[in-house]
Amino acid sequence: MTESVVPGPDHRPARHAALAVLGAAALLLTGCSVLGGGAAADDAAPTARPEPGSAVDFRGRYTPLSNTAMAFTGAIEIDDAGLTAAKGLRYALGAPETVYGRDGYPSGSGDARFADVLLIAPDTPVTLRAVDSEQVGADAPNGGLCREGETRYIALAETGTASQATLQLAAFSRDPLSAGETPALCGTFNYFDAGDVGGDAGPLSGATGE
Repeated sequence: MTESVVPGPDHRPARHAALAVLGAAALLLTGCSVLGGGAAADDAAPTARPEPGSAVDFRGRYTPLSNTAMAFTGAIEIDDAGLTAAKGLRYALGAPETVYGRDGYPSGSGDARFADVLLIAPDTPVTLRAVDSEQVGADAPNGGLCREGETRYIALAETGTASQATLQLAAFSRDPLSAGETPALCGTFNYFDAGDVGGDAGPLSGATGE
């Protein structure tokens, strides 16, 4: 894999414009799905394990944009420890690793690229984080990000423009970079960037109940 310059740790995705961006971002909705598969790419190959670290600081709050995000998570908050969703989900996440849209992973229909799954440019950085633990509350209407299955990895990427930034999230039931596994893509979810962690708003509820 060709090495690329990774921005420093202080990089923060640009804040999205007000709801006026809904019209432009609506084009993304058709690319958001659950229990889908990555598009095959002849020139994609499984990527070697990258060095730890993230090219983008994703800490903050996000408003659902795609239908799947609205149905499965509602608003989400990402911090150093993991991801909390308003609809009863909590994911403790491992250390970030960075790959790029051009990088490939094996899929059931042949090698796929992260760019195809997340609808991003080939040179866009993608942050992978292993799921250390998954809590699905009794009030979660559709189960976890992999429905009844176990969510093992999530992939995060920023797309859009400086005034229309969005978060692209993909959930996998297996490690997408493991040579011994064929990762299952559970679904893709899209969000608006809604602001930093903290502020006047209270924390999201996360998983509750058994």
